[in-house]
Amino acid sequence: MTSMVMVMPGTVWQIPLIKKLKQRGYKVAVVHPYRDAPAFKYADEIVFSDILDREAVLSAARRLNVVAVMSDECDIATPTLAYVSSQLGLPSQTEKMALLYTDKSKMRDFCRDHSLPCPAYQVCESLDEALSFFRGMKLSRINAHKMVIKPIDANSSRGVYTIDTEEELRLVFDYSIGYSHHRHAVICEQYISGSEFSVDGIKLPGGHVCLAISEKQQFEYNRNLDNYLFFSYDNPRYDYGRLREINNQFVDMSGLPFGFTHAEYRYENGEFYLLEIGARGGGNLISSHIVPAMTGIDNYGILIDMFVGNEVTDKVDQEQLRTDKVAVLKFFDTSKEGGIVRTVKGSDFLDLSPEVLYWQLNFKIGDRIQRPTDGGNRIGFYVACTKNQEAMENLQKEIDEKFVIEYE
Repeated sequence: MTSMVMVMPGTVWQIPLIKKLKQRGYKVAVVHPYRDAPAFKYADEIVFSDILDREAVLSAARRLNVVAVMSDECDIATPTLAYVSSQLGLPSQTEKMALLYTDKSKMRDFCRDHSLPCPAYQVCESLDEALSFFRGMKLSRINAHKMVIKPIDANSSRGVYTIDTEEELRLVFDYSIGYSHHRHAVICEQYISGSEFSVDGIKLPGGHVCLAISEKQQFEYNRNLDNYLFFSYDNPRYDYGRLREINNQFVDMSGLPFGFTHAEYRYENGEFYLLEIGARGGGNLISSHIVPAMTGIDNYGILIDMFVGNEVTDKVDQEQLRTDKVAVLKFFDTSKEGGIVRTVKGSDFLDLSPEVLYWQLNFKIGDRIQRPTDGGNRIGFYVACTKNQEAMENLQKEIDEKFVIEYE
């Protein structure tokens, strides 16, 4: 009998994992609450359920006799995944570990307790607490005039705001706290002003290994929403060796048993400060496309072996990851006003370029598009990998010239 693996949710980001599972000979049950889930067409079994309803997911997993419960690129699936796996005696992180890797306040506490760089912060359950922290930041030796407010455990930058004034805080507080799932609270923290980075890695039996690092840029009109990620092994302006060291320390000291990790940092005054870290791969196909293209490692194959309980002996030496290759994750933008899309030019170039690994648009001709407010409503993106930085610069110049959105 072919073994069944449960995957959740049924979004497009789970499709590469589902395809890999089926290549490996597994049947796949996909969990999602809505009938139009993109991943359902690849499923052997469909489970209509909210992935936050862990008892319903557990019941389905028992009925289907699954050998593993998996997810990638999705923070909110992590607690349910850990709970169901623990109830069934399947390999996974513990529920306590899942909380550490989804609750931003737990991440901050862990950094503080283990002397890892950490911005000043406070968990706030009311607007008055948030206002008090903001005022205290201005009066403290930190002399911070900006603050970041974010939900405890949301994803895709939903409910994240940079605060300059008390009036701004009053306007967004209820919206931000509304995105917290397991606890009605937000985290308020010191604004770190420097460049931002992502680090994707994998926890192996011998320890954590950082596989891909990007320097990030944000939309000019939204300082909390990524616009462009540039992946390279080294960076002449920043010490990626130090960044790898800090990231490995967090994961190894946390006790995470195995699996992918995706972390985000900001750099200020010579130090990298952790913003958040998840026990999953980077979103928008970082784990499924960019990591293997940059490293040559079958990271999904290793991940599946870990979750189904196969012995994993793979040892990755940091030197074998050294490469001149670079990759980008670039989000398309629209004009200030946006508008109704009349036509899109240049899609054939993206289709035919071997260096473009994937691209998609989140709209169709005739739709009205506008500037995004969070990670869930960006209008589209492409992923590309080239042999070196010069080749990437040439490719991006061609894309910028040929790919054009025209409006009515």
